[in-house]
Amino acid sequence: MGDKIVYLLKGLLFSSLITGLLLLLIALLMYKAGISESVASPMVVGAYILAALIGGFYFAKHAQSRRFLWGMLFGTAFYAVYLLIAACYGTLLSMGIGELASMLAFSVVAGMAGGMVSGGGQKAQI
Repeated sequence: MGDKIVYLLKGLLFSSLITGLLLLLIALLMYKAGISESVASPMVVGAYILAALIGGFYFAKHAQSRRFLWGMLFGTAFYAVYLLIAACYGTLLSMGIGELASMLAFSVVAGMAGGMVSGGGQKAQI
């Protein structure tokens, strides 16, 4: 049980770093290249999807079986962190239900996809 939590926290930390770097890159592109918010918005969603995919891959890589479920669990945890950060910045209440639902779907499906492609390699028991 302790190993699961450690791998989950490491995956969340790694995904958060990836998200932060990608969002910084998008902000730099908006500033320097002058791209509009309508162009940057899908890029932000893509950054979240990529981070959830990589985190799901990492977390499920350490599972012996049912890796897609472990990836889905990671995607759900990633979404929970997203909600927590949005609540801390006060933007959670301004989000519509459609935006929240689509972000949940993107996070869970991306985590599951990461888990599905994580087969092989060293298998630790979870």
